[in-house]
Amino acid sequence: MLNYRVIANKPDADWVVMVHGAGGSMESWFRQVPEYARHFNILLVDLIGHGESQDISLIDALGFELIAEQIIEVVDHLKIDKAHYLALSVGSIIVRQIAEKYPHRVKKMVMAGAITSLTPKAKLLINFADTFKRILPFGVLRWLLVKYVVPNTATNRFYMNDVMKVCFESFLMWMALVNKMSSFVSRLFNVRCEISTLYLTGEDDKLFLKPVRNMVRCGDENSALVVVPNAGHACNIENKQFFNKVSLNYLLLA
Repeated sequence: MLNYRVIANKPDADWVVMVHGAGGSMESWFRQVPEYARHFNILLVDLIGHGESQDISLIDALGFELIAEQIIEVVDHLKIDKAHYLALSVGSIIVRQIAEKYPHRVKKMVMAGAITSLTPKAKLLINFADTFKRILPFGVLRWLLVKYVVPNTATNRFYMNDVMKVCFESFLMWMALVNKMSSFVSRLFNVRCEISTLYLTGEDDKLFLKPVRNMVRCGDENSALVVVPNAGHACNIENKQFFNKVSLNYLLLA
């Protein structure tokens, strides 16, 4: 079972399940937990190959469907019938998969820095990492990827601490998964979703803001986009005050 942490102070409160992105860990939510804990019970998880979830015995079978099932396994273990889901980056794909398979288990979704399709720049970055994954020293490749996706210096340092915990085998496993992402994501986010969803994307997120904006513009009344000022891809960290205010207001709205 995935490593998880529970913060449950209110027996009658709703649950929020927080799902980080590739290269992160449950610590990606350290700027949300204090404020969210005032209103919700919280479940944080480390995705396979990240944080303390270092059992990668299922490496050959890894897919977004399996990762979603691993999260549901934890949710079932804790007897959480229904919850809100808060996702970051690649975590948005996993949560969207949960919503597709278990819509009755999801109340609302908040997607931070969501990946709804891949721009040419994002595809170029993935192709670069895939081409040089066995040529460049692993430390150099990790540094380049984090520097490009999260250029903010302070946030970059935070993510580098998490990425340093990801072993080479886990990195290769996730790279193989990311390489399959384009067609999977395109199909997933083109299916109508009845669950109310808020997308929060940084105004400086050069890789993923445009696809989210286009998707919401062409979508339905169940989804909305709020652009986070003074923030890039990790908008929940780079502008926590704005992010927390908007996301909490959304989840607390009946």
